[in-house]
Amino acid sequence: MSASLKIGSVWGIPIRLHVSLLVLLVLVAIAAATVGGLEGIVWNLAVLVIVFSSIALHELAHSLVALRKGCRVREITLLFIGGAAQMEEIPRRPSDEIQMALAGPLLSLALAALGLGLGPRLPLPPLMPSLWRPYPINLAEFAGQINLTLALFNLLPAFPMDGGRILRALLARRIGRLPATFVASRLGRLAAIIMGLVAFRYGLWQLIIIAFFLFRAAGREFDLVLNESILAAFFPDAPWYESEEKDEVTISPPPYSHGPPNHTPLERDSA
Repeated sequence: MSASLKIGSVWGIPIRLHVSLLVLLVLVAIAAATVGGLEGIVWNLAVLVIVFSSIALHELAHSLVALRKGCRVREITLLFIGGAAQMEEIPRRPSDEIQMALAGPLLSLALAALGLGLGPRLPLPPLMPSLWRPYPINLAEFAGQINLTLALFNLLPAFPMDGGRILRALLARRIGRLPATFVASRLGRLAAIIMGLVAFRYGLWQLIIIAFFLFRAAGREFDLVLNESILAAFFPDAPWYESEEKDEVTISPPPYSHGPPNHTPLERDSA
């Protein structure tokens, strides 16, 4: 995360571009120039701007809920495989965790409805083939499709997606936090394996990288909660630990990362 460039801030949260995304932008521009010249460069960069702007807004929706719950969000970093927000703590209660996890997909669905609903009525030229329709679409419709895909993907009931966080919160009410985390993390690893196999079958190298990242993140999620439970049993008064009755913890939901206050949090992507 240190190899990144700050491009602005929202609500006091720094927004950064990771060097991996900057490299991707340069490679896309070079590839587009060889095929479509200046017009190809502009078009392809516009597509990337829409994709990563959608991811940034998704992350900001999570962050806004975190701020309203009194939690500190350190920064949001956009990488070539998606986005990662880093924060120190989130509400631990299942109802608050569900609100946190739902914020991103709900905003993405709202943007999808706006783009798909108003896009065909806007005086914009059709520029690209549709993902789901037999005719070309404009940039506004494309933004709608991207946000719909982002929302549906993140609602998968498996870690480290937002849907896995929601599933864990619902299960935690019945079977406890640790067993619920185990179920959600194993579903996450299964989803990552399936994604990786499909991506390998069709040669989608970026999805293979994302699947590998999701597989590791899902396992790490359970390990962190397991370690927290073990340490809490022996050191209940440790400064980084919060009991079940309190509101704030150091374990955060997708697309957030993990880490106790005043320590460097681990990375996690969401989109």
